[in-house]
Amino acid sequence: MNGGALTLNGTNQYVDAGVSLGTGAVTVSGWIYPNTDGGSGFSTFFREVNGGGTTRFLCSRSHSSGDKMYCGDNRSTTTNTSSVIPLKQWTHFAAVRTSGGLFTLYINGVQDGAANQNGGAASSDGTTIYIGSTGAADYLNGTLDDVRIYNRARSDIEIRDLYDATSN
Repeated sequence: MNGGALTLNGTNQYVDAGVSLGTGAVTVSGWIYPNTDGGSGFSTFFREVNGGGTTRFLCSRSHSSGDKMYCGDNRSTTTNTSSVIPLKQWTHFAAVRTSGGLFTLYINGVQDGAANQNGGAASSDGTTIYIGSTGAADYLNGTLDDVRIYNRARSDIEIRDLYDATSN
């Protein structure tokens, strides 16, 4: 921990939150400060999996797509932001999944990407949430702060308000 933030080494550190988001709407938000690109194509800061290890919700910093935020699921539904998450700089992120299966991404309080899940919303509950890794790879070398998980889809205005309230 660094103050109230979580600093991860990019090699083997992550948090197993051990909870499920359910199949409905959800919002994940927080602040990320990546130190390096790491050794793989992704630096994962959030992943939910089901009991079989299948990804239901993933948010990463994708090095192969120009260091942009990447979100997706196990149904080949992915979207990237157009904005970069730069190294050694705090960036606010938010990812919203609606109960109908729409992913919407935000960088610094502004909508910056969206995609519909193929086949609609998730059909089964996840079993585990990992913060800072996929649980076995793609470790984040950096710091996460003020990570929040909501059991509903927050609106554009609520995301902007959250960014404004936590950016000082």
